[in-house]
Amino acid sequence: MGDELETREKLLESAMAEFSENGYMKASLRKICADAGVTTGALYFFFKNKNDLFKAIVD
Repeated sequence: MGDELETREKLLESAMAEFSENGYMKASLRKICADAGVTTGALYFFFKNKNDLFKAIVD
């Protein structure tokens, strides 16, 4: 379970950097995953889509 929390945190940190740098529309989920060192499948395990990921950062 600790690995799941760590993976989610890496995704959130990577997403925050990507959204900050490129804005919502140009943010790349593939780049977020690559920067976090996870597969896109891992991203979709935690978040439904880009909007869900963005909402998790804002909340």
